[in-house]
Amino acid sequence: MRQHPTAIALFSLLCLLSTAALAAKTNPSPTPTKDLSFELKAVDNHFDPRQLEPGEEFMGLEVVSVQADSLPEYGVIGRVQFRGQIVLTGTYEPNHQLPGNTKIPCFVVDEAAAKQLPRFRGDDRQVWFCFNNPEVAKQQLGGEDTQPKKAIIAINDYETVYYPSDAFDTATLVRVITQE
Repeated sequence: MRQHPTAIALFSLLCLLSTAALAAKTNPSPTPTKDLSFELKAVDNHFDPRQLEPGEEFMGLEVVSVQADSLPEYGVIGRVQFRGQIVLTGTYEPNHQLPGNTKIPCFVVDEAAAKQLPRFRGDDRQVWFCFNNPEVAKQQLGGEDTQPKKAIIAINDYETVYYPSDAFDTATLVRVITQE
């Protein structure tokens, strides 16, 4: 009996495809579900400080310290310090005016980048902070004679403060990635 290699190959391929189709019908793969946990964490950056403990992690940052109180008209207030590096886009303000006519270098975070920073639940203020290493900020981003400018920076030791007062958030400038 004479064998035809092309016919045998086609018949084998047809059998293989039929078996795969039959297996797919009898054992369908589950509908893929998208893991939204990362996206939810990135979008919901608000927290209740009473539920955080030093040493825990929130949004990939280590909780260093927590102070929480409550005021009826403001809800939960306080301050929470985090450790971990974050890259942010925003505007460097070399002479941010603070109460008492004090000027200090600060950074106003872009709206999209602000979702990377932890915030007290209920805190919907514009996100900005001043550098707790102002001399480094002035050296790397420009001193008092510099105009506000866009920049991408890396920070560490972010502390968010939510009080009905002139208190403000702080962070340590680690490095400047780009600036305009």
